[in-house]
Amino acid sequence: MTPARLAGKELVQGNEALAVFTVQPLEGEVPAFEAGQFTRLAWEWEGEVEQRTYSIASAPEQTDAMEFYIVDTRLGLGTSHLFSFPLETPLWIAKPVGKFTFSKHWAPHLALVGSGTGVAPYVGMVRHLVDEAKAGRRTPQAVSVWHGVRSSIELGYREEFEALEREAPFPFYYMPCVSRHHDEPDFDREKVNRGRVNEILAKTLGLAVSDDPRGIEFAERIDPEALRASLPDSEDSLILLCGNPAMIDAFEGVADGTSWADRTVYERWW
Repeated sequence: MTPARLAGKELVQGNEALAVFTVQPLEGEVPAFEAGQFTRLAWEWEGEVEQRTYSIASAPEQTDAMEFYIVDTRLGLGTSHLFSFPLETPLWIAKPVGKFTFSKHWAPHLALVGSGTGVAPYVGMVRHLVDEAKAGRRTPQAVSVWHGVRSSIELGYREEFEALEREAPFPFYYMPCVSRHHDEPDFDREKVNRGRVNEILAKTLGLAVSDDPRGIEFAERIDPEALRASLPDSEDSLILLCGNPAMIDAFEGVADGTSWADRTVYERWW
């Protein structure tokens, strides 16, 4: 494993249980990896070695440090220890692995769908695509990132994705989806979709959606026809889903028996 240190911790919108961690090797570069892969971080705790697996949120072009988007489940184990560490705490980085990558899964039209911190691999993937475009290499014709959370304060990387809608060197769509929008008096209906991410995706594709009394509605800024055109019902489209198995199972259920069933790739957490 590569000796490293905790070089940064940035809370997401002040949420003490959700943060972006930066881990830097003590010498040299981070282990080589592909966008979308994951690795294990290790550290010492009370004389024992703790290890936990996290998706890598940085792009492979960034070689001086790795970035991780992590939630603290508040169970007092593993990840909770990581949240308690001060900067400069010694860590170790394992060799990255995983097949949730563009070398395994590629299409001209990509929908990258994640719940919670399941959006982490897509951060690295989109950053990588931007770097590829700048280098004059192949990029998709359209990319969309769909991020499902319970409340708006859990929308990590929101500013970066919103900026990419304006600045990405390829057509890019950001689809933040909040399921408990009814609990937010100042909910941003103009920019944020109302409903679970799998339901908003199904609505876009013309698949079955539930009769949710809280509503399943697009944000006011969204042009459903343009969004739908970015993900045509053809072999040129591919949907990647990462995160909570319940979200994945729900979409898999409505896609079953349709043409989309064969155009989905899943990365379940457990």
